[in-house]
Amino acid sequence: MIFDTDHVLFKTLKEKNYTEDFKEFVINSEVDIMHKKGNFTTEEKKVTGVLMPIKFQLKSLFERKHLLENTLQHMTDLQSHTKLTNFVQGNLWKEKISKYPNKIVLPYFIYTDDFEINDPLGSHSGKHSICNIYYSFPCLPVDESKQDNIFYCASIKSKDVREFGNEKCLQTLIQTLKELEIDGIDIQVNENVTKRVYFILGLVLGDNLGLNSFLDFTKSFSANFYCRLCRVSKTVSQKMTTEDQEMMRTIINYNADLANLEDNCRGIIKNSPLNEIPSFHVVKNFYVDIMHDIFEGVCHYSICHVILYCIEMNFFSLEILNSRKQNFEYGSKEISNISASIKPNCLNNKKLKMTARQMMTFISFFPLMKLLIFYYVLK
Repeated sequence: MIFDTDHVLFKTLKEKNYTEDFKEFVINSEVDIMHKKGNFTTEEKKVTGVLMPIKFQLKSLFERKHLLENTLQHMTDLQSHTKLTNFVQGNLWKEKISKYPNKIVLPYFIYTDDFEINDPLGSHSGKHSICNIYYSFPCLPVDESKQDNIFYCASIKSKDVREFGNEKCLQTLIQTLKELEIDGIDIQVNENVTKRVYFILGLVLGDNLGLNSFLDFTKSFSANFYCRLCRVSKTVSQKMTTEDQEMMRTIINYNADLANLEDNCRGIIKNSPLNEIPSFHVVKNFYVDIMHDIFEGVCHYSICHVILYCIEMNFFSLEILNSRKQNFEYGSKEISNISASIKPNCLNNKKLKMTARQMMTFISFFPLMKLLIFYYVLK
């Protein structure tokens, strides 16, 4: 079937129950002077965002292929293991579900990131940047844990988020998330059985800047208090070697800092609207950005020091390491994540030319490469 217009396509999808109407919500509305057909006039200017039909998406997802039953069984299996491998095994999840005894509850994660459309490299760079919000489930069975099961949640222009703030931009989304937690939705398991399922926000994910912005913490990492997890100042954090539990953010000291924003903000901009969700609070969003912090961060600095030390001690040369690195047997899954040869200037600058995924592969196999080098040298 050929669709001549988007309207016909969308109408057909609705008739076949493949989708529902998207909700366009108003972020801000005001009368403004407009330039129209060569003349100035006053018109109402509305700033809007788009909310996906989340309840419809959830119902459609968990009613197919016995996914709800398989997911609940997978969660039960995970909770019987002693080794911590999944979010539902942790104390944070146990604390969240304690508020909903004898109810079927499922966790989901929200992820936020900006992207640009049209001509991001031209003179209008940044003008068409869009903040997309996604959600996914950490507890799906292994065979369902795939990219297809990451769903759109909402879309807002990045400039509108910066101008009007999270409170106005997220209020419609937050209301929907509250309804999912408090009221739940009915999932039809089979022809005769329907279960009420409650969806609880487990974590908000993102990079460091994105999370600080989304959770209403300071956006400047040069600020004195830049960490969203603790209240340690920048100067003290540069010398700390162990975690100080007394400096971790809690709901109590978060509220105390809010009451004293003018004198000492402690890295908080304002009370996050996400705190309106019953089981969620920003200070308990224990998530760190492993890609930027580790694989694009300390791994570069640390591995460069290790390699330089080994070269200085004549354990091996850079040429031998590069030869071993390029000819190493990575296996079928990692063969596409091999980085280029390491250059001397990159070592000295403590920054290798590797993506986060390439660094992850190199860090994993470097000890084996080093052992093989020692073996052949000694032999």
